[in-house]
Amino acid sequence: MLAATVIITLQLAGKATRDALFLSTFGVAALPPVVIIAALLSGFLAVVLARMMARSHPARLVPRLFAFSAVLLVGEWMLAGPARAEAAVLVYLHLTALGAILVSGFWAMVNERFDPRTARQAIGRITAGGSIGGLLGGLLPERVGSALPLTAMLPILALLQLLAAGLVLGVEHGAPAEAPDNETDTTMEPVRPAGAVLRHSSYLTGLALLVALTSSAEGVLDYVFKARATAEALTGEQLLRFFAGFYTLTALVGILIQVTALRPVLSRLGIARSAGLLPAGVSAGAIGAFLMPGLIPVMLVRGLEVVLRSSVFRAAYELLFTPVAPAEKRATKLLLDVGAARVGDVVGGTLIMGTLALVAGGSVRVLLGLTVVLSGIALVVARRLQLGYVA
Repeated sequence: MLAATVIITLQLAGKATRDALFLSTFGVAALPPVVIIAALLSGFLAVVLARMMARSHPARLVPRLFAFSAVLLVGEWMLAGPARAEAAVLVYLHLTALGAILVSGFWAMVNERFDPRTARQAIGRITAGGSIGGLLGGLLPERVGSALPLTAMLPILALLQLLAAGLVLGVEHGAPAEAPDNETDTTMEPVRPAGAVLRHSSYLTGLALLVALTSSAEGVLDYVFKARATAEALTGEQLLRFFAGFYTLTALVGILIQVTALRPVLSRLGIARSAGLLPAGVSAGAIGAFLMPGLIPVMLVRGLEVVLRSSVFRAAYELLFTPVAPAEKRATKLLLDVGAARVGDVVGGTLIMGTLALVAGGSVRVLLGLTVVLSGIALVVARRLQLGYVA
């Protein structure tokens, strides 16, 4: 729970810092190309690290990645003074490409610590820690943005990275000891390439498709939200405080859902149908924003997406992995968590750039319509996963 709190604090504070620094330096028009570049970089890293994780335990890799990320943040902070534009690009690429990998690595460790039944009991408390982290991740940059320059967030994020590196080590406390590498465990499943695992598992392929579709819809909706927000703000500090306030509010709602509704929803709807609440809610919200233009409706549907993703969808998605054999999970989870999401980002960024090039006026309405279509397909995929989970 403590690790989840710090990691999600880091993730959301990092997003607010990344977006405020980049948008105040370059403007929203430069966002789609850098999103695609960051997605390609993240996908490459996911492939490389997935191969490493398939041959090792996540606990050996994840703490080192957090420490490495902290070193990068310190370097970017030192660069931000003399070369703000270059630092803004590096921060965006770094936090986008590596941030999701770090979160995925943490959840990979959690998944290997619990069997499916125990996971259903523990996952709510762990995601509750993440919701508290969401609240702190909104409050922290808001306070910093009101008193200090925007770039002061970078060394603060580096300290959080080091704290997270220490806390994820504690996740393994009490885990069964693994056999030494030079001993042969006859019960251990052979390592198979991730591609082979995915080709022979329609269930995992369905999970990958769900991640890609929801990420595409999120990317398109996020662009509309940031375009509206940038038009209302003048400085980087104003953007930082706006995004921080937004994440704080959504985190509070997420905590309320964790406390009051998560377990009943999972029990009543089942795992896969609970995951389907994300695309269902985004579809309904995007239709509302389509009919009522303006910042507030777009902010509401984006907030709904953030709340559902961080609470019900995160818990259900992680539970969908618990029946998967450990060898197959190690080979594919990082690719599904990050690689499939980055494929979705590329698709979303391409749709945004194509829409902006083809539609001079009214592009927001077109993008909201694309969000509805992508979310609708994701809802169909989520409903089909329930039988695969039971099997």
